[in-house]
Amino acid sequence: MMYRPLQVLPMQAALPASSRPRPLPDALTESDSATLLMTDFRDTTPASIASGKRLGDALIEMHHAATHTLLATEGEHIAGIITLHDIHGPRPVQFLHDAGCHLNCRHGNVTVTDIMTPIQHVPALRLSDVQRSRIGDIRKTFEGSTMGHLLVLDDDASTDLGVICGIFERERIEREIHA
Repeated sequence: MMYRPLQVLPMQAALPASSRPRPLPDALTESDSATLLMTDFRDTTPASIASGKRLGDALIEMHHAATHTLLATEGEHIAGIITLHDIHGPRPVQFLHDAGCHLNCRHGNVTVTDIMTPIQHVPALRLSDVQRSRIGDIRKTFEGSTMGHLLVLDDDASTDLGVICGIFERERIEREIHA
């Protein structure tokens, strides 16, 4: 079966969606509906943290939520994404060595804002496209890029902002398909 990459949308800002539960199947293939591997924020409340919180707080929140990814919030809006890899990878050290970091910078003072991926840099897909696609299409969308996540947006007629209603994680898709 031939798969095709989906159109990636630029992100500006978005609102989180509400949640309701949904059962998931045990085994998946590339020809299954892409929505089966989307973390659906209409089913599951997204794990989030205020962007001004420290990295230690983000680690605690990830542990409590049993996730490696948090949505960083500023008020009611999503400001970015932070992952466990961001925290344990080179970003905090790079931030501390950045010329903009003053002499009193300490690793314990680095905040989510300092190392998160801003929402404008996270690619997004239209929910209507995702609903018509297969897991293989999502894999094809990730192929050849360094993207780790794809947000899913639903239109919100009451605002100019899209509503983030889900997320795809590259690692989860690879793990489920190769399991």
